[in-house]
Amino acid sequence: MNPMNKAALLTALMLTTPYCMAAPYFGLGLGKSSTEALTPNDVMTLETGFNGGEVLDSFSQKNTDTAFKFFAGYSLNKNLNLETGYINFGKYSFVTNDTDNRYDPSATSFKHHVESEIKTSGLYISATPQINYSNGISINPTLGILIWSTTGKLRTSTDATYASKPDFHVSSEKTLSDNGVDP
Repeated sequence: MNPMNKAALLTALMLTTPYCMAAPYFGLGLGKSSTEALTPNDVMTLETGFNGGEVLDSFSQKNTDTAFKFFAGYSLNKNLNLETGYINFGKYSFVTNDTDNRYDPSATSFKHHVESEIKTSGLYISATPQINYSNGISINPTLGILIWSTTGKLRTSTDATYASKPDFHVSSEKTLSDNGVDP
């Protein structure tokens, strides 16, 4: 059974729990998400496949965003909650520009531009037991799975001008995607 079918089955089972045994709840979560910051050398490695210690003319990135989630659950009893929800982790991007003609020394003018935007979201199912530690203090570990998907675009363009041959222009756009299931 694939992960999406398992998630759908678990959600259906959770939502069909008799109301006499459970107290339903719904909510919205809002926060900040971030990803590891890239360095210009990381981008050079991604772009060219090697890190030659080269310096880009400009490099900017957005590696934080607002994240949100919608969720619904049941408090089965005072010691156990079951929950399912959707999480949007936000968008992340970077942009580079390079005018060094090291890739084509015969060019009189050279410009290379790269930009990428990626977004990630997922569905989760979790169980949260409440372990009462002492008067008024409890521990609430959350155990569950996240079924996530990442999609995005990578755009590149290169323009070169020559004194003795036709000018060169190439651009491309790639669709990026990945998904998985994690605890």
